[in-house]
Amino acid sequence: MYTTSDTNSDHTVFYYELDTLFDKASILSMYKADSIDGMDKFSLSEKERDFFNVKLKNGAGKVFEKISRLSQGISDAFQYNESLDTYSSIDTEYDNCIIYVAALPTYWDDNITKKLDYNIEEALISYILQEWYKIRSMNNDHLQELANFGNLLSNVKSCVLYRTTRPTKTYNMSIPNE
Repeated sequence: MYTTSDTNSDHTVFYYELDTLFDKASILSMYKADSIDGMDKFSLSEKERDFFNVKLKNGAGKVFEKISRLSQGISDAFQYNESLDTYSSIDTEYDNCIIYVAALPTYWDDNITKKLDYNIEEALISYILQEWYKIRSMNNDHLQELANFGNLLSNVKSCVLYRTTRPTKTYNMSIPNE
């Protein structure tokens, strides 16, 4: 999700609640475990919350590397396990979030913001799943999710690189009178 920062209206705050990310990763791992009849062994459950917290911080850092161009000159542009209240006064109970603060350029295409937000969230979930499958020795699933994570990071980078609308210049094409 994203919002405009209350402290600086030029900044956009992308935030992802840790509980929501955990729930989504857990559900996806349950579907995978159910397909191989190994619900208890292969699904990400509440018992593995510490694993999730440790691994997700690394994944969040990898995602930030791709969007850091948009955060140049912003102190604390990447926060892990922080409250959203620091950046926004929107009515929320989000106390444990991954927060990315970005300064979107002048000619930013607003349609890209939703795409960027979606790809960031999916990359965070994919990172957890590929790490989970790796420690559970689900090698094929790990490799598939690792490739998916790489594709999502490429999508994030593409959003950052191809982020602008093209400014139009007007040219005077008339021939001067002699």
